[in-house]
Amino acid sequence: MLYSILTVTPLMAAHTAEQWDWTAPILPLVVDAAVVIVVKLDDVLARLGGHGGRWPVVLRWMTGLMTLALNTADSALKKDLVGVAVHSVAPLLLIVTAETSLAYRRAIAAAVAAQEEQERAERERREQAARERAAQARAEAREEREHAAQLAREQREHEAALAREQAEREERQRREEREARERAEAAARAERERREREREQREQERERAEREATARLARERAEREARERREHQERDLLAILRRSVEHAQRRDKAARNVALLVTAPEGRPGRPSKALNLRQAEAVLAAARPSRLYAYLVLSLLSGVRTEEARPLTWDHVFLETEDGTPSHVAVWRSVRKHGETKTRKSRRTIALPRQVVDVLEEHKRWQKQERASRGMEWSPTGRVFTTRTGEPLDAANVRRDFKAIVKRAGLPPEWTPRELRHSFVSLLSDHGIPLERIAQLVGHTSQATTEAVYRKQLRPVITEGAEAMDVIFAQRREATVGEA
Repeated sequence: MLYSILTVTPLMAAHTAEQWDWTAPILPLVVDAAVVIVVKLDDVLARLGGHGGRWPVVLRWMTGLMTLALNTADSALKKDLVGVAVHSVAPLLLIVTAETSLAYRRAIAAAVAAQEEQERAERERREQAARERAAQARAEAREEREHAAQLAREQREHEAALAREQAEREERQRREEREARERAEAAARAERERREREREQREQERERAEREATARLARERAEREARERREHQERDLLAILRRSVEHAQRRDKAARNVALLVTAPEGRPGRPSKALNLRQAEAVLAAARPSRLYAYLVLSLLSGVRTEEARPLTWDHVFLETEDGTPSHVAVWRSVRKHGETKTRKSRRTIALPRQVVDVLEEHKRWQKQERASRGMEWSPTGRVFTTRTGEPLDAANVRRDFKAIVKRAGLPPEWTPRELRHSFVSLLSDHGIPLERIAQLVGHTSQATTEAVYRKQLRPVITEGAEAMDVIFAQRREATVGEA
């Protein structure tokens, strides 16, 4: 195309008006472009396997001949045959190339089509082989699934058999364990019964030993009291004898009082009694709270009854609820002394109970009913307020032993005795201003002189009176404790 444009442009410039000579390259460019367009369209049509008919052939030859004419025209006008031959080479080559390229393109298109057909056949063959392999794979997968299902069924059956065997083993093991447990429970029950029998036997032996100790103490106390009475009688007789001889001397019936030469036997000094202060008393009651002696100590400490008066106390003599408006009270008419008599006639008294004592005795009564119901035939219906686990009356040894353990839990020295709760009662009343004559009435003394003689270390100056003072004493202490907390 470049060669054609360079060759034809001078010819076109020579045959074009001067003012239009700039258009000289347009015609060769259009012709050559038409040749290229025709060749390209033939290429596309051949590649698609089509045929354009006569007109594409006419257009192709026409453009080729026009290119030939334009390239050789200048030489032909000059009658230059060599120039015509030289300038006809490129157009002829273009025409031949266009025709042969069309044949080439058609042949190539046919070859490509044949190759595509071959590739399509090969692809179909491969697809058919793939379909066959897929079908074979599906068949194999189906066989594998069937085989897996068969294995799963066999596995389930095997597992079911194992589960049945395991269940049978577990059932057998549970049965054996149950039998072993029943044997162990029977053995434990037998052991508990044996220990209970041994405990009851030990309890009986302990109670027998306590009764023997109580009897021994009672004998020793009786002997001591008899000895003291004898000594007292001897001192009284000696005093009478001395006064008689003195009387005889005054009447000149005797020259010398020989009774003055005799020395009366001295008794053994007893252990001095002491009293708990308010803090110690509260500590003792707190330590006794979980024990069966709690109500006993509360009654002794807050009402002043003697320990030998509290032990034989029966519910018939305890009046926690009254219908005539009389305050709750306890009738102290008996003791563990000979014939059940109190220490003196004045000791027979009826004492109003503080509210705290009433609450504790009500709780103790409910607890005793439950214990009596649980014991059944083992319970001894003595009617006593304070008993052992089987309803038997408490003895002094029981009380001393349990009280000693309570005092130890309260953090006090072990030498405290139950009878000192009465001394503590007097001391607490005296500290809070209760008159001496009222204290003498509460503790059952014949006169306040006895109270002064026996409890002189516990007495304090008095201001007011009232048997209900213990409620106030312990209520004030509780309030102070709560306030400090």
